[in-house]
Amino acid sequence: MSTTLEVENLSEDNKKSNFRSQRIKLNGKQATTPIKAIDGAKVGGKDAVSSKAHGLFEVFKQIGPERIEKLCKNDDALTEYSRGLRGTYAKAEQNELRMLFMKYDGEKAFPSSKENGLLTDLAHSYSDITPIPIVNVKIDDKNFQQYLNYIKEAYTLISRQNHKPIMGTIQMMPRDLLPKVLDYYLSVGINAVCIDFNGQTPDHLKMRPILTHLGGKNALENSLLYLLNTKYGRAQKNVPVLPAKDFVAYGYGADILGCSHTFPKLPKSIWDRLNMLSEKEKRKKNAKRIFIKKDYGYHTVGSRNELEAIYPKETAVRFERVLDSSQNDAKKLFNMEQQAIEATEIRKRLNSLDKKESILDYILTKEQAKKEIGHFKRKPIQSSLFQF
Repeated sequence: MSTTLEVENLSEDNKKSNFRSQRIKLNGKQATTPIKAIDGAKVGGKDAVSSKAHGLFEVFKQIGPERIEKLCKNDDALTEYSRGLRGTYAKAEQNELRMLFMKYDGEKAFPSSKENGLLTDLAHSYSDITPIPIVNVKIDDKNFQQYLNYIKEAYTLISRQNHKPIMGTIQMMPRDLLPKVLDYYLSVGINAVCIDFNGQTPDHLKMRPILTHLGGKNALENSLLYLLNTKYGRAQKNVPVLPAKDFVAYGYGADILGCSHTFPKLPKSIWDRLNMLSEKEKRKKNAKRIFIKKDYGYHTVGSRNELEAIYPKETAVRFERVLDSSQNDAKKLFNMEQQAIEATEIRKRLNSLDKKESILDYILTKEQAKKEIGHFKRKPIQSSLFQF
């Protein structure tokens, strides 16, 4: 089967912005973008999401060489690991798209062929499209060829016995290197690409080189861009509302917004100080911002009254769970749910525009998104201007 994802363009906002809607078909399923993924690890138990939020069920697994070695040598261990994945995916809706991103986390930058084989087999077995595994290393000129060789090997391993489209992955790297990775994917028929932001905030400057290069190759219209591990930006003290710069990435050209699975990398001394705080101080430190789709802002909520004033009716996440400062997973699930619901609204509006309208008229009603409108506007891409 071809490695190419079947993509049908439905709306390009009358070519007035980078917002767009596509119909994608894979592994006997189909979906319409823009889509916001739900983290499968956060669903279940006391927490559920609205039916309108279902559509893409995402799982992220980080694994190192010792665990891989055990899974390769111990069949019982591999069976148990596989059973855990099946249990997680059992929480997904029947027709939801299912994604499994594997991340290699070892002392050496890139997995061996043996390790790569297990990583790609797992990704292929549990995803409707097979993502090339992610590596935990910063890419630069010194290791770029190793990185490219790793990608090529992963592609070869998946292709030996394949019946699904393949998704390319891109790490954060210098912009001069991006075209070489994109050109390799295009050369083997891969038109679905996941960009791992690794905890960074997506913005126009990071996305534009990808859009312009694909546009210069006449490949942008037939490409799918999936953003993973994005953050909304640096939290600012005493600022009650922050713009949702992660969610507005659809305006930068994203088709699917994945989940964030990164954790803060703090020195042990800082963790020690945090552990010495009183329970009241810990609750204050642990206060999480919640996404409100009315204004596309992340709000810090300090009291029941403040939360009641902005809490939406359209949610399946219980109020008390979000109010409880210790329930971080519930807050994260609430944010994902609300963003997934809003993605369906953007999708509906994109596909009902007349020729004179733009989705930007709707985005302008979102107070916290107004500053980014200028970056969303689209100008025709001329291929001769953007060859690298």
